[in-house]
Amino acid sequence: IALDHDFKTLGRSSALNVKVEDAGTGLKAVTIRLKQKDSDVVLVEESFDKSSAEKTKSYDVGKLIAEKTKIQEGPASLEVSATDHSLRSFTRGNHGSLTKDFAFDIYPPRLEVLTGQQYINQGGSACVVYRIGDDAVVSGVQAGSHFFPGFPLSGADKNVRFALFALAYDLPADTPIKVVARDDAGNASVSEFWKKVFPKAFRSRDIL
Repeated sequence: IALDHDFKTLGRSSALNVKVEDAGTGLKAVTIRLKQKDSDVVLVEESFDKSSAEKTKSYDVGKLIAEKTKIQEGPASLEVSATDHSLRSFTRGNHGSLTKDFAFDIYPPRLEVLTGQQYINQGGSACVVYRIGDDAVVSGVQAGSHFFPGFPLSGADKNVRFALFALAYDLPADTPIKVVARDDAGNASVSEFWKKVFPKAFRSRDIL
């Protein structure tokens, strides 16, 4: 039983996959449960015939949590158990289990844009100053498909950041440009800021 990555927190829509494998007699049964406070939710309860010789199963646990549970902020536990078709234990088979304790963090980090008006030339650059919450681990400006990370602003509040960003010459003038902040659980805050983009016509030449 293996998680696709280690984690301490999960958000409302975190990506998480579990792989259950038995290379010998094959899987007989798999159960995945999520426990939190007074709730105990069965996310997966699946059995396999010996004739199918099911060796490996993967589960999108992040999707199952979002579909089957009402997530609450705070501590939680994920329990995965599996048995195989071995004749051991009076044909009950070998048993494996994995328990992962973590916490649900369902609130996005605080984000406040401090910069005023921005005038941006297509193919040019600009700077945005903003403030984030203590739980934000990644922040910056998303300009179309390009991300420009933010950096601490010297001499200011420890949570104040600045991000230098560019609007690439080959992106349209109406490309979305937003300030974003994310925490460890994948929760994201997005903030607009006032901007005016000036389109530019760039010369082109064919080189033969």
